[in-house]
Amino acid sequence: FVASFYRAGVVKFIANGLIIRSTVERNNEDNLWLDQHADLIQILVLQNYLFFGNASSCLKYIQSMFDDEPGFDPDLPPIPKHIILDLSIVTGIDTSAVDVFADIASLCAENKCKLTLAGIPQCIRPALITGGVKPSRSNRHLTFSPDLESALGKAEDELLRIVGRNEEKAADV
Repeated sequence: FVASFYRAGVVKFIANGLIIRSTVERNNEDNLWLDQHADLIQILVLQNYLFFGNASSCLKYIQSMFDDEPGFDPDLPPIPKHIILDLSIVTGIDTSAVDVFADIASLCAENKCKLTLAGIPQCIRPALITGGVKPSRSNRHLTFSPDLESALGKAEDELLRIVGRNEEKAADV
């Protein structure tokens, strides 16, 4: 059982906002900005049954996103502002994997990165919520989204809103 899941892997696809964009219609200026900076959004599409062993590999990968200093290596992507985990083709999850997702959520919060769990199957949602992995007032860095498309659109909107605020502040100075 475990060996077959290790062979198939838990990550089906890795992308960023430069590779996958939402279908939200945007003005030319916003599209140009996203063409340059949408790699601030990182996307992992997960598959199969999640347990401690394979979920831990996701945690290690996500930790590596925050390990490098920005600007140190121009070939490395920037530290993400949004991480989207698409769970739509995950078949199940055990309690130890839920704990790993809680660790991922904490890691994102520590690094001022928003974590979105997209496409959560009905069979997995209760385990996440019972394990404390749920959006709340104290977990504002964590959101649930019905699907990858809406998660991506919201992440793009938030990036554009933050950039707009920063540009307005710079103009006021």
